[in-house]
Amino acid sequence: MDRIEQYYEIVNRCDRCLTILLAARCLVLWVRPFVRGRREAFRVAAAYAGTLLFLLFMPYTISGRLAYLLGSLAAFGAVCLTDRQYVRQKMFVVAVHYCLQKQAAEIISHIGFISLLAQDWVVVYAWEHGLRILESGEQWFLVFCVEQLVDAALYFGMLYGAVRLMQRLYGCRREQISVFEFALLAAPIALCGAVRRNARYVNVYREQPWVTVLNGEKYDWYEVYSIGLTLLSSAVLFITVYVFRRWKDGQEEEKQRELLSRQMADLESHIAQVERLYREMRGLRHDMGNHLMTLRRLYDAGEYEAAGQYAETLDGQIRETSVEAASGNPVTDVILSERKREMEEKGIAFDCDFHYPQGGNVNAFDISVILHNALANAIEAVEKTAAYDTDDRTETDGRPPKTAKNMTHVSLTSRRVKNMYMIEVANDWEGELTVDPASGLPVSTKEGEGHGFGLSGIRRVARRYLGDVEVESTERGGRTCFVLRVMLQMTPGQEGQTVHDR
Repeated sequence: MDRIEQYYEIVNRCDRCLTILLAARCLVLWVRPFVRGRREAFRVAAAYAGTLLFLLFMPYTISGRLAYLLGSLAAFGAVCLTDRQYVRQKMFVVAVHYCLQKQAAEIISHIGFISLLAQDWVVVYAWEHGLRILESGEQWFLVFCVEQLVDAALYFGMLYGAVRLMQRLYGCRREQISVFEFALLAAPIALCGAVRRNARYVNVYREQPWVTVLNGEKYDWYEVYSIGLTLLSSAVLFITVYVFRRWKDGQEEEKQRELLSRQMADLESHIAQVERLYREMRGLRHDMGNHLMTLRRLYDAGEYEAAGQYAETLDGQIRETSVEAASGNPVTDVILSERKREMEEKGIAFDCDFHYPQGGNVNAFDISVILHNALANAIEAVEKTAAYDTDDRTETDGRPPKTAKNMTHVSLTSRRVKNMYMIEVANDWEGELTVDPASGLPVSTKEGEGHGFGLSGIRRVARRYLGDVEVESTERGGRTCFVLRVMLQMTPGQEGQTVHDR
């Protein structure tokens, strides 16, 4: 091998390395929203680029398609090692990058004007500087170098633009996708691979060349055919992702409407119960004079036993028309009373130290949404904790089986610090808290429709008052607790009376 051929080999290797690094940079941009942080995104790109560079410089030769496939598999493995949530979404993300980079490379390989552009640049440069290289091998080496640089620039521009477009169409949301949704998204990716294979088949096995002569120049229409198929398959991929995102957004809006409808129905039920209790209390107050007169007559007649029974009956009626909670608002009183009765039936200990913020700008409906969703999630969590812990204990492991009464616990507190009103709900909980870095909320492990919107509904209410929510897992009294804090900002100048100041 002479010296000029060695230079060709060096430039060719450098061009491949540059192409790999440019694809890795686009991979960082694409996977960044779907991993925990920027550092993890660079680790994924390092696994991708490291695998391809190793395959490039190893002494054995494999096809470029297989090499890039192995690089994508390495990137997928690195993504799953950094975060094991939303595996199907991460598989789709890596597959999209593989597809986009192959399509960009396919288009670049069929663009013939790059060589003409490189030759024209070399001729003009040599003529302007008086160089005598136009008939030597150095001329074509320079043309080759310029061609590789233009290839790399166009490749990066196409891949970067495709990734940006895909981000606009698909979004940057971490979410769980079902098997059907993954199959729907993977179909156009498989179509892109089939189109490339078909183009190669036509190129190898075509019986007659697709060559026409126009103005004395020969044109091979296979290049146009291949580029057209690639662009068509790319358009199918982008359209499919766009339709999928619109469909998912429609589903989420429908779930939000259903959640709001359920919350409105719950509020109507609470208001109806408050009105019923009010009517019963008015009736009882109206009849209280008659009840006292009856008791006085029984005592005057010496019917002490009958008077005692009558008093017990009257006491039961009074208890039925009263609520067990005294938070300072009739709507929240009803919600807390209902949840307390529900927890008592399920053997859950409930500590309530909640006070409604008087004199502020907080709406009772918004507080009811927070309490309803937070307590419902807490009850469901402690029920799962109780079932898990009871099933996990055996008679031979040396641990006595727990009961629901001494194991499950829910607490609700509220306090006000200056113009900030805070609600805290804590419940017994076992497991690992996984927080979505994009939303700051725990990752929902529940399947089915309507799950995962309770906390988002609470956050939406909190942000109306320039507040937010905070979640954490902590130890309290020897128990592992999941803690939800909701912070609401009161309107300045409407602080009212202090609510449970500490």
